[in-house]
Amino acid sequence: MQKNRNDLIKNITLTGVMAALYVVFVLLFGDLSFGFTGFISFRVAEILIPLCCFDKKFIPGAILGCFVANLFGGQAIDIIFGTFQSTLTVFALYYIKNKYMALLVGSLLCGVIIGTELMSLGFSTIGYWIIFTTFIGETFILFLGYLIAKKCFFSLNSKIIGKK
Repeated sequence: MQKNRNDLIKNITLTGVMAALYVVFVLLFGDLSFGFTGFISFRVAEILIPLCCFDKKFIPGAILGCFVANLFGGQAIDIIFGTFQSTLTVFALYYIKNKYMALLVGSLLCGVIIGTELMSLGFSTIGYWIIFTTFIGETFILFLGYLIAKKCFFSLNSKIIGKK
């Protein structure tokens, strides 16, 4: 019974920390995080998303972090579509066995969904190219996050998330 309680506390804490870090990164990089620059959407906070490749315990925090961060963007449509895109991405990252393919799928989802959203809201100064530049930005940040997570965290026997 005590083990289940401790596991629940660890999971809630992990969710909170993941969500909080995501929100802090989004707010720290301001307009760049919301694609308000007009030519690229490059959300540095997405560097945390590849953690979902390694353990599903990171998924709730990633989704919650995206949802809360999008509340600060001022666009109701971003709260809906941004959170939807992140939800699809984190599940793709976890369930697709080939992680490089999963990262590409996540990048493509971001490029199409978020790029189209930015274009439809009038934030893009480059038209349809925003889909491509958002895809490229997301690809870079997801692959970087994956490589960092694989090297730094999960080569040490996953002590962060309690795997043995």
